[in-house]
Amino acid sequence: MANDILDVIARNLYKNDDVVPMYFEDKRDIIKYEGTVLKVDGIKKKVNALLVSNSRSIPKSRYFKIKRGDQYVVYRYAGAIEGLNKENKALETKRVYMIVPKFGLQIKGTQLYEFMQGSEGVSIFDENKLPSTFKADKLLDYAEQYANDLTESLSKDKKNGKSKSKDESKQVVMYRFSSTINPMKINGSYYEVNPNDNKLNNKVTNEDGSVEFVSAINPINKIE
Repeated sequence: MANDILDVIARNLYKNDDVVPMYFEDKRDIIKYEGTVLKVDGIKKKVNALLVSNSRSIPKSRYFKIKRGDQYVVYRYAGAIEGLNKENKALETKRVYMIVPKFGLQIKGTQLYEFMQGSEGVSIFDENKLPSTFKADKLLDYAEQYANDLTESLSKDKKNGKSKSKDESKQVVMYRFSSTINPMKINGSYYEVNPNDNKLNNKVTNEDGSVEFVSAINPINKIE
């Protein structure tokens, strides 16, 4: 992810619907475990960190966003859950998405971008950080657990005579999650601002709240 320019662009330009399309939440898409529900600063209602395309609402794109009040939450494609038959052939695919931290900030009509940080970089703005209780590397484990739970529900349906198809070649017998993200590449700094990071010293804030100098930000565009 260090050289993932698409990641940097999406996390900076998330407000642009052509870059990051909007998703209107559907409860069928929620993967809900104890560690996948977050309280994000500035957003009253808790946010679901992991989503799966059970409905047709989720855009077929690498990134999408939801809006809560005047705040946005950004998600990226993290892998797929495949429904396999006995021959290990995929009969259905569910796309899995995980929450990602945003880059940049709008301050008094001026939009600041963080294109120089790299996709594993840390936003210097505290407003973009995710809760310290959130463990990014665990999300992939939860996605795998969700696939296992789906497989277990299939076994229960078969035991109770609720199997949908008699043709085994057209019948899903198990679900398997395959990640597109290397868990070894997910470090804490990608998801959480470290208060001891020297990069935070690049931001100089005046008493009135305006930013006088941000050495890591490029470019700066004025919003008319």
